Amino acid sequence: MNIYFPRKINLINLLLVGVFLLSFASIGSILLNDVGKYLSLGLGFLFLLVILFRLPKFSVFLNFLLISTFYYIILFLVSFFNSHEIDNVNIVFGLVCFVLLQVGFLIGNSFGSSEISPSDRYVVFISVLTIFGVLMLIQFQSNLVYQVGQSTRGYGENSELNPVGISYILGLMLLINFAIFVKVNITSKIVKLLLILSIVFSAFGMIATLSRGGVLYVLIILLFFSYFKFKYSKINFHHFPKYGLALILLVSILAIFVNSFPIVGEKLDQINKRFLTLIEFVDDSSNDASSEERLAGYQVFFDQFHNLIFYGLRYYKPYPHNQFVEIIMRWGLFGLPLLAFSIWSFVKALKLFKYSIRESSPVLFLLVLLFLFSYFQSMTSLSLEMNRFLWLGFGFIGGYGHKV
Repeated sequence: MNIYFPRKINLINLLLVGVFLLSFASIGSILLNDVGKYLSLGLGFLFLLVILFRLPKFSVFLNFLLISTFYYIILFLVSFFNSHEIDNVNIVFGLVCFVLLQVGFLIGNSFGSSEISPSDRYVVFISVLTIFGVLMLIQFQSNLVYQVGQSTRGYGENSELNPVGISYILGLMLLINFAIFVKVNITSKIVKLLLILSIVFSAFGMIATLSRGGVLYVLIILLFFSYFKFKYSKINFHHFPKYGLALILLVSILAIFVNSFPIVGEKLDQINKRFLTLIEFVDDSSNDASSEERLAGYQVFFDQFHNLIFYGLRYYKPYPHNQFVEIIMRWGLFGLPLLAFSIWSFVKALKLFKYSIRESSPVLFLLVLLFLFSYFQSMTSLSLEMNRFLWLGFGFIGGYGHKV
């Protein structure tokens, strides 16, 4: 064990920075255009690739690699013969997801329960970059709204950014900082403050996108975390004054933030209206474009079900905003093993989530947290190739063999 101990410390740092940079790519594109985007993606993927090569390969991993490679080829061939829309971007992103699946499996199998914490300098790097990135994002969108007249959900006519994608990556950044704050033993009050600020700023960044799904899924995860944390913890009334001061500090930060960026106040009002519109849509008393678009995609699935159930939908092009529907539409019966693995992974992740709250492993808590958020998000948005953390989580959950 002593031989691998220092290597595990390095790998924890690589893992933390790697997953953060993968999530930061869209913000990087705002800072440095395509250079920032691909630099963030490339470095994040490289760090995780280093983990893949440095961890010991056991027979269980080699079996998983062999089976998943064979299945990946089958799905690719089904897509090819069904004349699906396959371009270089889909191929590259598909391969990236496949590699992340293997990385996740190795991490889960080798040090998924590691209690080693990352170095403070890496934590500071992540929190500071989060705060700076969100501020630049809000400033960027403020300029579009007030100077160009761009829609409050838009990012420019020539931009590939979209509010759902931005909300998703901000949710990932929020949860990364939250996992560090909860599970890493940090003694510096300045570093703790930076983490709190990064969480708050990420939350406001999500609200600024006006994307309901990401905000809702983060709230669900944090509510369940709070419930189980309260359930498993002993109540210490001596900590109540400290919690009160923390709440006052948080409210003060929020007030300063809203006053410094008037657009944030507008966004709070707008996202509240969007949630009210969704409720009215459910009651059939209002229209909601986003919900109607998703329902239209689901209707295509049911209308074409008899044609796609065996081999998938021929000439498949759009993604239907739902992981389950997408799997069947693309691969038919060939997708059933993936669908079964997906459901099994989700059920296991829920158990691991409860378990990780009681345990002190930053790795377990972080990756389960990111997987659950990505899984929820896959139910209403993001295609399979674009949801990279879903595949990292699939691998991690599949490889995690410790008893819960």
